[in-house]
Amino acid sequence: MDSLVLDENGKVYLPDPAAVPRREKEDAMGAYLMMFGTWAIGLPLPIFSIIAAAVYHGINKNKSRFVAFHSFQSMITEIVISTLNSVFIVYLILEFIGGAKFGPFFWAFLIFAGIWNLLYLVYSIVGAVRAYHGRLFYFPFFGRFCYDIYYGARALEREKHRVMAESHKNEPPRGY
Repeated sequence: MDSLVLDENGKVYLPDPAAVPRREKEDAMGAYLMMFGTWAIGLPLPIFSIIAAAVYHGINKNKSRFVAFHSFQSMITEIVISTLNSVFIVYLILEFIGGAKFGPFFWAFLIFAGIWNLLYLVYSIVGAVRAYHGRLFYFPFFGRFCYDIYYGARALEREKHRVMAESHKNEPPRGY
């Protein structure tokens, strides 16, 4: 993964959109677009969406911070949305087994899940377009967390440890 670039105040420079290679833009965009393919397969079994997002992130997390950020953000959001969809599917199955009452709670939960899926769809499209243009896009709730891991305080801490480990790898044992 590429190193963080800091200014004189120790703040991280975000990548210049024009400097992000086209391949990285396409890989970052793919993290969001992958969701459409897994929705078709994973709607009845949402675990497929989580597995696909985790595999995509695992494959792409070492390409660059830009790609890793977008694939991680997509994966975290996919986990939450797929869990919500799984709960809804289980609830739907239980309703059918119990005689399909479909009371007010069912309809409220259906609307709630529908709104969250719609928001995820919109944010994924916006995230894909922004990634294709070389820009970061922060999802509500998870964006700041993902930013912190790849460009924020946690990333700076990992970078310090990596630099220290690299600078000490060929030293003789202490005391010689």
